[in-house]
Amino acid sequence: MRYNTQLAGAVLRVLPISSIDLQVTQSSDDKGRATERRAKQRRLTASIGRAGLIQPIVVRDQQGATGRYLLLDGYNRYQALVRLRTETAECLYTSDEAAVPHAPMVCHLTVYQQHAMVLRGIERGLTEMDLRRELGFSRMTVQRLLNLVRGIGDEALARLRCTWAPRVVYDQLRKARPSRQVRIADLMLAMNNFSEAYVTALIASSAPGDLLDPACRHNIEGLRPADIARFERARQPLEEGYLRACRDYGVLSLHLAVLASYVRELLNNPRVDHCLAQRHPAIHAELQRIAEPYRDDRRPRKRTYKRPAKPSSF
Repeated sequence: MRYNTQLAGAVLRVLPISSIDLQVTQSSDDKGRATERRAKQRRLTASIGRAGLIQPIVVRDQQGATGRYLLLDGYNRYQALVRLRTETAECLYTSDEAAVPHAPMVCHLTVYQQHAMVLRGIERGLTEMDLRRELGFSRMTVQRLLNLVRGIGDEALARLRCTWAPRVVYDQLRKARPSRQVRIADLMLAMNNFSEAYVTALIASSAPGDLLDPACRHNIEGLRPADIARFERARQPLEEGYLRACRDYGVLSLHLAVLASYVRELLNNPRVDHCLAQRHPAIHAELQRIAEPYRDDRRPRKRTYKRPAKPSSF
């Protein structure tokens, strides 16, 4: 099972343990918990020795040293790998030089990646208790991750697996039929909005035939039946119009850039620019406004056109 880390800002690499450097700054409180840390490292060593590394460590490039990496997260896992004399390990590698080593309470994996990580541990023979100890998850969290994709269609899952959608999104999608799940996933991707409020509103505005249990719409706090009916009437045309606009945005932007470049070339011609300014000032002003965002400052400034002087009369 592989991790998809495109949106996590990192890629999964197999790196030599000897190429990873530490930058550990321990305070007095950290030293006071040395006994607890050593006990955790012993548990991790036994777990990794039995089932392998489940959660990858996080590294980035070491500044000024080619082929060297700085450990960002996973100090105890790193020490366990060193004790086991492991030569290589799977690492989440990031090129972000601003990443801070040992940032507390930072999750580098999406919810779907955590689900894959838990399944990976189960396949390697780890028990639920082992996963809770090694990953630091509660019993409820492990259960929810194991059942994360239950009831989610393959098409909707393919759209969401690379995103930072929280667990509540999967919980809400489970109430809809597969075709509606795909439409909701498309809307969330188009809006780049994976919040609980947004997915709840999309479920509430779904038609009764798109839900496994139509009564679930009436269980949303703060929504009256009249509000749900109004949402349902406005939902379909808005969704179709928005998705159509998202599909056409790239093509229309390309057409606009080409047309604006052509208008810019026309206005760079002094004769054309002067003719439009004199005879059609309103059109000239609009064309200037269209071409201005695409104007290249490296081009020489256009010359002002001057009419040739009339021959002097004798």
